[in-house]
Amino acid sequence: MVGPKVCVLAASAASTGEALGGRVLVSAPDDVAELVRRAPAQAEHVVLLAEQRHEREALRQAAALTDVGHHVAVRTLPHGPAALTLIALEASTVASDPGLVPGYVEALGAHTYSGAWLPGVTGLADPSPSLWQHVRSWVPGGKGYVVTLAGSDRAAVEAVARIALSEPSGTRPFARAELLVDRHGVPDAARDALLRVSGALSVGVLPPFDFTPDERFGTPRAVEAVALPQAPRRLLPTPAEAAERCGVCGVLLVGPYCPYCHVRPIRPTELATGGAL
Repeated sequence: MVGPKVCVLAASAASTGEALGGRVLVSAPDDVAELVRRAPAQAEHVVLLAEQRHEREALRQAAALTDVGHHVAVRTLPHGPAALTLIALEASTVASDPGLVPGYVEALGAHTYSGAWLPGVTGLADPSPSLWQHVRSWVPGGKGYVVTLAGSDRAAVEAVARIALSEPSGTRPFARAELLVDRHGVPDAARDALLRVSGALSVGVLPPFDFTPDERFGTPRAVEAVALPQAPRRLLPTPAEAAERCGVCGVLLVGPYCPYCHVRPIRPTELATGGAL
């Protein structure tokens, strides 16, 4: 929870429930009624994160939350379930004005690596593997594939064997000290390939999230990998010294429009003299 009046939601799990001590509410993208029931009533503002492929479902959830009195900001990101949840968890720890949280989520998403190691790509639909990669997946003895969703300048689907012979990723706008992977780990060659692609320096373990990679990556043997930027608080938006507040919901405005209400303040100089707006 970001203070007592903000809730951060991540719409990217198998079922609706609280994750990691109630700081973030994780929801299935198509779960509307249960999400509305579990959303904290005292949370005046809700930041709803969703994978880009679930934008339609997220907008439906946001409409339902708005109907019961919440101010909702939807942010869709090109990341997988674990990355989305980690970004939500980081955003939930910011003791700041609710108006800063949506921009912080966007900045975190832009500087986070997310992907996965797969033993084969026969079940992968997005990103789409090549025909040759499908054929190679049927041949035993390979080292698998690295799938990149966001945060690297590498190909979206690459064989581990090819990565070992290539240069490391050049996309390092913010240093990534640690790459987090599923607790079951990955083969050594795959670990090295993920480090090379993500630009991270070491490997750690993801929190034990209660969802599996089947739906996103097409196989239960996939291992999702995430690398958040080091010192992420440097990405927290800085409001102007004379920043205004939203006239509808009261949050501090970083940009011209409220991220929740989508309105902007009207100054007296903008009013039409002697007539209607």
